[in-house]
Amino acid sequence: MMGMKTVSVLLFSMMVSAAAAEPVDDNIRYSGWTRSTLALLDREPYFLARVELVALGVSPPPANSSDTTRHDLEALLQLQQRARTRDALRDIEAHKEYPGVCAAVLAKVYRELTHAPKTRALLEHVERDATVAVFNAKRRFERPRPHQLEPRLKPAIGVPAHSAYPSGHALQGYLVARVLSAIFPDYREDLMSAGYQIGFEREIAGLHYASDSAASRALGAELYARLEGNDRFQRELAAAKAEWPCQGP
Repeated sequence: MMGMKTVSVLLFSMMVSAAAAEPVDDNIRYSGWTRSTLALLDREPYFLARVELVALGVSPPPANSSDTTRHDLEALLQLQQRARTRDALRDIEAHKEYPGVCAAVLAKVYRELTHAPKTRALLEHVERDATVAVFNAKRRFERPRPHQLEPRLKPAIGVPAHSAYPSGHALQGYLVARVLSAIFPDYREDLMSAGYQIGFEREIAGLHYASDSAASRALGAELYARLEGNDRFQRELAAAKAEWPCQGP
């Protein structure tokens, strides 16, 4: 015969499961933008024209009620339970800002930006273009943050005041890795893996769906292709390479 405590646990589990199974409203959108995050929409780009950056192809996110979103949410619940280790939380905190992202990816080639001002400037300039592209896409789609659809998700850090899709960190990680891969081609695999991890950390933190990260990597590939055809970018890339006379292992 079951005790009262066991019955209570079972009833609670049934209530949580029932709540999770309720239909999700496709009309739920993110609406927590602040004045400072809205200002990012008008940030001045560096290499590419604003009209070109805003027009980069970003497909609409999956609907809130879609199987893709439900699968993403279930994956985030698993990450919340199993992947939020002390080390993971430390890394998430360390990589909240762009300099931390750059340092984490560059660490894969055992280098630092301390004495590489041209490489540091190049990465900052790429980030300006990335910000224009990703924040205008975020504003266009207003995808809700995962915890808005799944109450069992508890973000590990403060939720940024802008919508989920695409993921800004996944885009940053991808682009930093692509730029550094052009400087250190022998380390490309390790660098791209580190860039991917930056986006994945935001999933562990409960801030982004996997589909946010995938969209950002696709956006990053398109943006980087445009950068490769930009003369100013190529000049700055060449100057950055010159700061690292030994680029191999």
